[in-house]
Amino acid sequence: MKLPWDPKANSTIISDISCVRPFAKGLLNEQWEAVTHEAEIEAMAHLFSAASKEKKYRSILNPDDVTTAPTNNPTRRKLDFVLGEVSKIQVVQPPRQLEPHLLLHFWDCGGQPAFLEILPVFLTSRTTFLLHFDASKDLNSKWKSVHHIDGARFDGEEVNVSTLSYMLNWMACVHSHLMKYGADGSISDYPRMFCIGTHGDLLTNERKEQVKIELISHYKNKEYVKLISDTLIIDNTSSGKGESEDPNIEVVRRAIIEITKYKLIVKTPISWVLFCKVLQALEENIVSISQAEDVGAACNISPEDVPQVLLFYHDLGAVLYYPQLEGLKEKVIVDPKFFIDALGKIFTFQASTTHEREWEIFHQYGILIQPLYTSVWKECGDLKPEDFIEVLLHFRLAAQVIIEDQDICSSRYKQYFIPAILKLCQDNTIATHSKEVEVASPLHIKFETGFVPPGFFTRFVAVIAAHPNTTLYLEEGVYRNRVTFRYQEERNRSIEHLTVTDQHDAIQINVHRPASHSDPVPLANVCQDILVLLEDSAKEVENILQNCIGRGFEELPKYSVSRSLRYICDDCPVSSKLHYLTPAKYQTSYLEVTCRVNTTYQPLTEKEKIWFTEKVPLKAEDQLHKTIIPDLVSVTTQKSPIGIFESHFPQLCDAIATEHNITRVSSHCISLISDDVFDEAIKTTNPVYERAQALLRELRRHLKASSDQHQYLLNLISIFHKIKDPILSQIADSMKSEL
Repeated sequence: MKLPWDPKANSTIISDISCVRPFAKGLLNEQWEAVTHEAEIEAMAHLFSAASKEKKYRSILNPDDVTTAPTNNPTRRKLDFVLGEVSKIQVVQPPRQLEPHLLLHFWDCGGQPAFLEILPVFLTSRTTFLLHFDASKDLNSKWKSVHHIDGARFDGEEVNVSTLSYMLNWMACVHSHLMKYGADGSISDYPRMFCIGTHGDLLTNERKEQVKIELISHYKNKEYVKLISDTLIIDNTSSGKGESEDPNIEVVRRAIIEITKYKLIVKTPISWVLFCKVLQALEENIVSISQAEDVGAACNISPEDVPQVLLFYHDLGAVLYYPQLEGLKEKVIVDPKFFIDALGKIFTFQASTTHEREWEIFHQYGILIQPLYTSVWKECGDLKPEDFIEVLLHFRLAAQVIIEDQDICSSRYKQYFIPAILKLCQDNTIATHSKEVEVASPLHIKFETGFVPPGFFTRFVAVIAAHPNTTLYLEEGVYRNRVTFRYQEERNRSIEHLTVTDQHDAIQINVHRPASHSDPVPLANVCQDILVLLEDSAKEVENILQNCIGRGFEELPKYSVSRSLRYICDDCPVSSKLHYLTPAKYQTSYLEVTCRVNTTYQPLTEKEKIWFTEKVPLKAEDQLHKTIIPDLVSVTTQKSPIGIFESHFPQLCDAIATEHNITRVSSHCISLISDDVFDEAIKTTNPVYERAQALLRELRRHLKASSDQHQYLLNLISIFHKIKDPILSQIADSMKSEL
C-alpha cells in the first residue's frame, strides 16, 4: 500500500484504523469513501424521518423538543448539539426502502504472539481476515518480532518458530475463537480469511505459484481450511495505479464488498441503527449507561432495552460493553480502538525511562506490579487502571498472585501474572535434579485439531497460577510456553513441582517431588488431585474462550475442540520414540497395560503407576466408580455433587455478578438461603462480584449439608436455567453432564 493513504481513493486494501471512520455510504456503489460528519447528520435525519412514520413510534425528533435545560454535562451538550443539527435537515421525501447502513471497520492488528492473545477481547465473527506475510522470504525462516510505535522501530526476540507456524496459528485462532455453525448444522458465511503474500513485485510468476502451493499444502487438511477463501500473492506497490494495479488486489477488494453486501447484513430495528449512529456522532471514547439511555430516549428506546441494544452492537464490534464486569458495567466504550490501544500498552516493549525496574520484572517474570500498571493507565479518561486489570482477569489473561521473594517485588503492592508477554523457552528438555526422590511419567493433553488452540495455553497456566495450592516457581524460569509451579495442599507435608509446557501439538505435564520429607503423602494421591486441577483449569479456559465475544444475538452453536489425556509410555521395551499407553477404562496401578507399539501386556512402571489409583475389592459397582481415573476419551474424573459445584464456582461467580442476574438468582433461591444473605445479595452497595461470591458460598454450605446432594444440585441447575442467561445456562448444562 502506498502511504500516505488517501481516504477518497477508489483503490486500497487496508489502512491504519486511525485514519478511517466507519464506512456507510459509497461502498454499495463500489466506492471507498470515508464518512463525513455532514453525511452522517443527513443519514440520521432520514432515519429519524423513517422511524417516526412507523405506528409503533411517536414523533422522535421535533425541532421544538431539541432544546433542553442547561447542563454542565459535556456529553449531554454534545447530544443536544447533534440532535439540533439533525433537526435542521429537511427530508423532502424519504426513500421507500432504506439503504443498508454499514458499520465497516478496518483493524490493522499486531502480528506478535502477545497480541494474538488479546484478540478474543474484541474480535467478532462478522469479519474478513487478511493474513499478511512477506512472500519474498522463506516460509520456514525464523520469525522475528518487530514493533512499530509512533514511527519508531523496536526489534524484539527472534524465536524458534517459523513464519509459516505463525500463519497457521492465526488461522487456528480465528477458527477456534469465532467458528459457528448455522441453525441447520452448516458452516456459517463468516468469518472468512484471505492469505495475502506481499512483495510480489520481487517474485517471478513461477515463484509466486510455488509459494502459494506451499502454503496451501500446509493448511488444506486442517479444520480451518473451511474458512479460507483464497491465497493470493500481490504486488502491493501497484495499489491505486489504475490499469497497472495487480489484479489480485481487485480480487480482495471485490471479496470484501461481496461479503459486506450479501453476508454480513443483519436486519435491525431502525431505532437501533439510529441509536448507534447518534452514539458514534458524539465522538466520545466512553459514555456512561445513563448517557447511553439519554441517546436511547432520543431514539425511542426504553431504558430497560438499552443494555440489549448495546450487547447487539458489542457482538457486531461497534462498541464494547461488559455488563458482567463490576468496573465496566456502567460504562460503554464507544471507540473500541481507544480501549484496545490502552490495553495493549503493557504488551508493547517500548523503552521507558520510568519504572525501569518494574518493566524489567514484568518482561522477565511476567509479574505486573501495581505501581507500573497504575502509571501506564492513569490517563485513560473515565477508565481506571483497575478496570483494565478486571478485563485481563475476566479473560484469564492474568492471575493475581503473591510473590514471596522481596528481592523481586514488594508484597505491599498487588501483583498479577501475565504469561502472554513472556519470551519463549527454546529448550524443550525438562530439567532433572539429583535430589528428586519420585518422578511421575509425563502426561500429554491432546486436542483433536492436532495442535494446542491459540490462546489456550497462557490462559491455562494463568488459571493454575490463581489456584490456592500453587505458587510460581520463578527459580526455574517462567516462559510463554513453559511455567513451573510449586504444588502443595494444606493437609500435605510435601511440595511437588508441576511443570506445564506447550509443545505446540500437546500440553505436557511433568510432576516430581524434589526432596524427601518425613511421612509424606504418597505422590500418587497428590497426582489424583493434580488431575482434578488440570481438568477444572481446562474447563474454565474453554468456558471463557467460548463466551469471550459477548452474550450473542445469534444463538448459533459454536465450534468446540475436544481434548483427551494421554499417558506417555515410560520404559517401552520395543521403541524409545514417544508414544502413549493404552490403559483400560478402569485402569488401576496394578493392572497390566499395553502401549501403542507393544501389544503385549506389561506391568506399569513405578513412574506410570503414580497416575493411577490402587486396586480395590470390587464389592459394589459404585465402589468401582470411585476408583476410576480419566480414560483416553476425556479428562473427566468422577466427582461428587459438591465437587462439581466447586469446580464451576469461578464461572458461576462471573455469570451471576450482574445486577440483573444476582437479583433473579437470589429471588429464585429465597427458600434456600438465609434472610441475611438474601438482603446482602440484593440490597447492599457492596461490589456485585463479592455479593455473588457470598450467595454461592451460602448455596455451597447448604449443598454440603444436604442429605441428598444429587437432588439439591439438580434443583440449583434448574434455577440457573430459569434465569434465561446464555452463559449461566451453559454452566448449568456442564454441571448436569457431570452428575
